[in-house]
Amino acid sequence: MRPEIEKFFQSIPIFANVKKSFLKIIYENIREVNIRSHEYLYERGDHSSELYIIRYGEVMVRLSSVGDNVRYLVSGDILSENSILTGSPHSADALAVLDTMLYSIDGKLFRELAEKDKALTDNLNKLMSSRMLDYLDGFQDGVRYARRLIFHLPLEKIHNFRSKLREIVRFGSHAYEKKMLLLSADEFCDLDYDKAMHKISALRQEYPVIHIYFDKPVTTCPMDKLVMQSDKIVLWERMSTDLSGTKNEVEQYWSNCIRKFDDRSIRMIDGGVALDRQSYGGKKKVFIRKETLARHLISKTRGLTLGGGGARALAHIGLLKVLEEEEITIDYISGASFGAVIGALYAMGESVNSIIDTTASLFGGVDKPFFDPVIPVVSFYRGKKMIKMLRETFGEVKIEDLRIPFVTSAVDLYSGKEVVFDKGLVWEALVAAMSLPAVFPPYRLGKYLLVDGGVLNNVPDNLIRLKGADVIISANASPLEDSGVTDIVSISEILKSFSFRYLWENIKFPPILKVISRSITLEGREIIRLRREKMDFFVEFQVSDFTIFDFKKYKEIISIGEVQFRPYFKKVKKMFYP
Repeated sequence: MRPEIEKFFQSIPIFANVKKSFLKIIYENIREVNIRSHEYLYERGDHSSELYIIRYGEVMVRLSSVGDNVRYLVSGDILSENSILTGSPHSADALAVLDTMLYSIDGKLFRELAEKDKALTDNLNKLMSSRMLDYLDGFQDGVRYARRLIFHLPLEKIHNFRSKLREIVRFGSHAYEKKMLLLSADEFCDLDYDKAMHKISALRQEYPVIHIYFDKPVTTCPMDKLVMQSDKIVLWERMSTDLSGTKNEVEQYWSNCIRKFDDRSIRMIDGGVALDRQSYGGKKKVFIRKETLARHLISKTRGLTLGGGGARALAHIGLLKVLEEEEITIDYISGASFGAVIGALYAMGESVNSIIDTTASLFGGVDKPFFDPVIPVVSFYRGKKMIKMLRETFGEVKIEDLRIPFVTSAVDLYSGKEVVFDKGLVWEALVAAMSLPAVFPPYRLGKYLLVDGGVLNNVPDNLIRLKGADVIISANASPLEDSGVTDIVSISEILKSFSFRYLWENIKFPPILKVISRSITLEGREIIRLRREKMDFFVEFQVSDFTIFDFKKYKEIISIGEVQFRPYFKKVKKMFYP
């Protein structure tokens, strides 16, 4: 037996104290098995007739096709022991995340050796007991944090490229509980492929996330097999829509080299402020903010969804004030109804003080709110003031031009289906998103007749989950229990409404409208009840003392939102900074 192989076997816990003669038999009967990155060694339900020992590389064992129930196995780890000893099918998938070389041993031979060597039997029992506990716990105590090998490929010269990559690592480290490493591709130039893979495999023991970069664009590279190991490939370019010439040549070279290149590659636009992402990446994800890219690479992007609720949704501004004071930045924003308006303002890059000033200018007086009563044939208000307000506030800004990716939705009355707005004019999307039935008339847009998206999806966290948000704060400003409706129909309230003092208020905001609006949104609120347990972090503002029309009380509602959210902040910080 070669000394390095003998030393390797003796370092494996399952072979501790096993007779050298038995190790020699195992060595004489092993064969090498090579599997490429992103290929399966076996899948759930398969049976194995061989025991596998990882020599170098890395294999991800996954209990389910989604979720965090994974464990990463590395050099010296054993696979398929349960299947060869019990004859049972595998309960998990085994997927190579790097090119991996394994030693394979015939299962029947291994069983015979285990029956003859007490140390081997004891070691096997310990391993299987440990694996069984892992399985029962869903790998809760296993290695569940993200492990990534990321290559950064410039399509053109990027000024201060290494410094910008250091920023990516710094931002990522804030949201990641393990170490990260930044390396130049030059460090692997003098190594053959096997030695390079050994080096990466060894480094991954200490640094689960490794960033490797090329200093300049390349159209030929002896390291292409190494780049093939990547989980993610970041294509860097400057702010420009010109993909001709060298940039196109560089991208085409790597596209020809790398399997599933389009699925693995994303774009970073250096110096970008806002852009039409379709002009750059097509179906590729495109990033303009280094913070968001850094968190995306480790599956820690931050989302914020602001539920509807009319004036009650002003409480979200208080939440934003706390996040801004604590310097918490957000990567994706969604909103329903008036929560969408606040979310869109924030996505434009407006500060909280600026949003408060905008709120004051819109709702600072009795006649400021956007309610224009009309004979209630289709709705109680024309909606023209609302449209005028939104057009003046957002102008010709498009959703795809916003600094932070933003999405909202409305419901099409013809089909009864949700219509998602992730592009187009901001003001038009918000008009549709705010057209609460009976309050404002439906908004006609092309083939759709649209009403408030909060009817079906009042806290639309799923919309940004689909966009790429990993960890989401879901804020609800529509009380799941609303005593205000009971008050409206009480005898005392009815008698009070006959007094002159309340006459104008009841003409502008009829009690029947409050009942209708509550009834319409009941389905959306029931959906919140069903989904809240699966939300990452759910905040419900206690604002039932206010009606959806209490915009003139904006200062009070904003203050309540801030006061009620502050006690949650420690949990939010722990979620964003593990």
